[in-house]
Amino acid sequence: MFSKAQVVVEGMAEHPNPCVGISKFREESRARYFDTAELHRLREALGDEPVWLGNLVKLYLASGLRKSELLSLDSPRSSLP
Repeated sequence: MFSKAQVVVEGMAEHPNPCVGISKFREESRARYFDTAELHRLREALGDEPVWLGNLVKLYLASGLRKSELLSLDSPRSSLP
């Protein structure tokens, strides 16, 4: 980002990038699962929300879809028999 700013913003070319030479922090990916108590709290919290939102969250948890995939579903694909 800083390198792009040096090109675009007038007067930035003479300022060196302070992050040059610093390596990125590599985080190990990990799986995260809800425990039983968290699922109960989620169910209780969804009781105060609109029905469509509760159904959306339940579908999200049960299907394993990514958020973008779930939100891009259209009616013909998501209709159930």
